[in-house]
Amino acid sequence: MRALRCADNLLPKVPLIRIPRAPTACAGVISLALLLPAAQLHAEPATTPPSASVSSTLTRARAAWDRGEFDVADTLYKEAVERGGLERADLLDAYVHMGACRAVLGRRAQATAAFRSAAVIDPKFATPAEVGKKTVAIAERARRDEAKNGLLDLSLAVPKSTPADRAMRVDAALDSAHMSAVAKVGVDARDPVSGASFASAQAPASEMRFELPARLSVGDATLVVRAYALDGHDNKLAVVEQRTRIEAAALAPVVSVTNVAKIEPTRATASAPLAVSKGGENVVANDTGASHPSQHGFWSSPWPYLVGSLALAAGGAALYIGTRPTDDVTIGAVRVQAR
Repeated sequence: MRALRCADNLLPKVPLIRIPRAPTACAGVISLALLLPAAQLHAEPATTPPSASVSSTLTRARAAWDRGEFDVADTLYKEAVERGGLERADLLDAYVHMGACRAVLGRRAQATAAFRSAAVIDPKFATPAEVGKKTVAIAERARRDEAKNGLLDLSLAVPKSTPADRAMRVDAALDSAHMSAVAKVGVDARDPVSGASFASAQAPASEMRFELPARLSVGDATLVVRAYALDGHDNKLAVVEQRTRIEAAALAPVVSVTNVAKIEPTRATASAPLAVSKGGENVVANDTGASHPSQHGFWSSPWPYLVGSLALAAGGAALYIGTRPTDDVTIGAVRVQAR
C-alpha cells in the first residue's frame, strides 16, 4: 500500500479541466443532427414511385425482346401488367408482345389468351414486324374469337355547357358483353388552367351516373372530362374524353329610377307606400294594394295654414289697439298739507 501511495505521489499532477455543460450539450446535438441522416439512409431502403417502377419494368421487358430473350421478356411484360397503372397504349403493347413471346416459345394457348386480351383493347392491333407467319396466324385467330363479343363500348355523356358554381351530372355506359373484363369504371374531370380536378369510380354497369362538385364549375372555363374502363390491376382498357364549357354567371339587370316610376305595383309594403304614375296622375299604393289620389282637397293644401296665420295676426293687432292708452293726460289739483 505504501508503494502504491509513493507511486501515486510520483505521477505528475495534471490540472482538472472542467468543460461547461452548455457547449457539451450543443456539441452533442450537432453530432446527432449530422449522424441522423446517415442512419436513416442505411435504415430505410430507397423506394421507387410506382409509375417509375412500371416504366422500368416495361423498359427491361422491351430490352429483353430486342435481345431475343423471349422467356425473360414474357416474364417482365407479365410483371408490368400485374403491377398495374398502365395507360391503354402501354397495356396493348405489353399484351401483344406477351402473345408474340409465347407463340415463339411454342405456348400456343397462352399466346392466344394474350392476343385476345390485346383484341379487347384494340381489335386491329398489329403484331411485331419481326415475328413469323405462325405468330401472325395465332394473332388473327384470336382476333376472330374476340370479335364474337363485339367491341368494348364505353360511352360518356356530358353537357356542352353548364352554369358556374353548380354541380354537373355526367353519365357513362358500358356494353354488357365486357362486364366481366372490366373491374370498375372511373371518371375524372380537370380544369387545365386552374389545375382543379376530381376523380371517382364505380362498379361497371350498363348505366352509371357521376356528379362533379360545384367547386369545379368556375366561370369562363373549360373542363376536360374522361371516362375509363379499368381491369383488376387498374390498367386502362378503354378511355373516352369530352369537354364542357362553364358559363360565367349572368349579372343581375340594373333598373333605372325612371323605369321604376312607370311600373304599377301589385302590392306595396306597409312601411313605405310606393308612388307610381298611373294615367298621368300621381297615386300612392297602400299596403292593401288599393290606390288613392295623393291630392286630398282644401285641408291637404297649404291654405289652412295661411288663413290661420292671417287670423292670428289680425287678432293680435286688434288686441294691441284696444288696450293702448290715449294721448290725453289729466292732472288733478295739488294739495299741500301742513303738520
